[in-house]
Amino acid sequence: FASSISRSVKPMCSWNGHALPITDLFCSQSGGGINGHVWSASMDHTCKVWSILNNTVLKSISFPAYLSAIVADPEEKCLYAGGGDGKIYIAYIKTLASSITGDGLTYGLDSSSSNGAGGNSREKRHTLVGHNGRINCLAMAIGGSVLISGGQDGVIILWDVASRLSTKRLSFHDGPVTAVVGQSFDLA
Repeated sequence: FASSISRSVKPMCSWNGHALPITDLFCSQSGGGINGHVWSASMDHTCKVWSILNNTVLKSISFPAYLSAIVADPEEKCLYAGGGDGKIYIAYIKTLASSITGDGLTYGLDSSSSNGAGGNSREKRHTLVGHNGRINCLAMAIGGSVLISGGQDGVIILWDVASRLSTKRLSFHDGPVTAVVGQSFDLA
């Protein structure tokens, strides 16, 4: 019975385009359903944004390290990419339309932000530094004001998104943190 079901199920979308394995996926909340986006992180140092509707890659963003975790803020204005080097790279997104036409998605990085890591003038970024080793997981707290990171170093860090500062550092156990979930947090 199970084998007959698996043969009849066909994927809605199937993407390829990364040169090395994908390490994380983030499904956007904006646009919802078929108008949404899927973000993929890879060992090839890139994050790709995919259109579910058009089944195409909309944008590829390069980073100085391989990526192990990604998340975007609720409005998709800011991408947080956790690197294998222990840094969290922040890419400011200019426009990511929720309504996609055949060829018409405008997507870019905010050129008014200060340069934190590599890239040309259109790809300026900040970085968050606080982990010793690979960033394993990222999540946004409800409302998007707090970024939560978990690392290979066994530490969970709560970051204030507005100030880009670490507000809490949690170390409860030995071993890596492999998953975090966004909740509502009071940083006071």
